Amino acid sequence: MNRFIPFSKKQLAVLNWWCNGSDVKNKNGIICDGAVRSGKTLCMGISFICWSFYAFCDTSFAICGKTISSLRRNVITPLLPTLKELGFSVDYRISRNMVTISRGNVTNRYYLFGGRDESSASLIQGMTLGGVMLDEVALMPRSFVEQAVARCSLENSKYFFNCNPEHGDSAQVRLSRASLSLVLYGMDKKSQRKKCFVYPFHYGRQSLFVRKR
Repeated sequence: MNRFIPFSKKQLAVLNWWCNGSDVKNKNGIICDGAVRSGKTLCMGISFICWSFYAFCDTSFAICGKTISSLRRNVITPLLPTLKELGFSVDYRISRNMVTISRGNVTNRYYLFGGRDESSASLIQGMTLGGVMLDEVALMPRSFVEQAVARCSLENSKYFFNCNPEHGDSAQVRLSRASLSLVLYGMDKKSQRKKCFVYPFHYGRQSLFVRKR
């Protein structure tokens, strides 16, 4: 039987960084890296859904993984039962790769995408999104990530990225919006790396990010 253990300090930061009272609530995105089984994916999934209900209603969002099958296995399958326990109503349409989630008078739609290769960018093209969550973002083509970020054209939209430690720097390069983002390193308790902020650095028509400890 699965059970929760108390959240670590960094896991709690993922859950509430966007809340009123947080000194980083005005950041446009978050990037988390952490070892396998560190809890980053589930914490980020809960945080993403709760934030979307706090900020929007009747809005579309995207949840993306390397492939649809890995996204279902790693994110959707563990997340949906947890949301139901928290009081959300969930309607998962597998054939449409869409999850409709409701709570009280608020309902939002979450579309599932796989970012397997360069051609995947066309799948998300043309949408208007309130936010995106990208699982294992560093494994996705840059064109797909930039297209997903570009679709978030609504005011107060945010980005939720996670990746493994060896891919953390690559994920920063893929985040291409000129704004500050919160980065949490080492979601597992054993990690000694600290959180930092990522500042935009423009070179020609590209937007790269550099770290400030």
